[in-house]
Amino acid sequence: MSLALRFRPLALLALLACAGSSAPSWAEPGSRTVIPLHGQLLVFQQPAGFVLLGEQQQGGLYLREALPEGEDRGNWTQMLTVLVHRGSPDGLEASPGALVRGLAAAYQQACPRSFATRTLADAALPEGHPLHAAVLGCGALGEGAQRRGEQVLVVSIKRAELYFTLQWTERAAALEQAPVLAMEQWAARFQQLAPLKVCDRLPGERAPYASCR
Repeated sequence: MSLALRFRPLALLALLACAGSSAPSWAEPGSRTVIPLHGQLLVFQQPAGFVLLGEQQQGGLYLREALPEGEDRGNWTQMLTVLVHRGSPDGLEASPGALVRGLAAAYQQACPRSFATRTLADAALPEGHPLHAAVLGCGALGEGAQRRGEQVLVVSIKRAELYFTLQWTERAAALEQAPVLAMEQWAARFQQLAPLKVCDRLPGERAPYASCR
């Protein structure tokens, strides 16, 4: 299960179990992906070889998961999770950096002796929306056959009251110590998600959402 679900409020767990929820995202070959929500368009590139696992929307929460082709929820090596929600989890105004640091602090609780983190970017999109990206790592998570290591690229973007979070998680063999974060690899993967954009959705606009390119 993705880092977002491990540490977000219980409403997100209910969201995954919600049957019949809408699935609003749209993707074109290549794979420019657009998520139209709350009058906004989130645009990113889904990595080559990834396919949609599922998406759910309930109220102000939206969750989308993608895996490498051929993998499933019970057995995966990488996962790309997109989370969109109104307001910060604690109900307070928060920057993308504060949101990522809060997520990192919660993640650290799962592996206090083997945790590592480094900031990758603290900047803004060309449209001016603040963005923060960091890499988190745990040497060992889980127990028994599920014991493993993880590294996660977390990208958070804020526009008005909306937060857009992308998480690219990769599993590895468990370690007793904190992992060495592969920053060059994660920087390259961050670029694979580009161009990242958040735009106003024009009234009545439909796929392929040509206004946000």
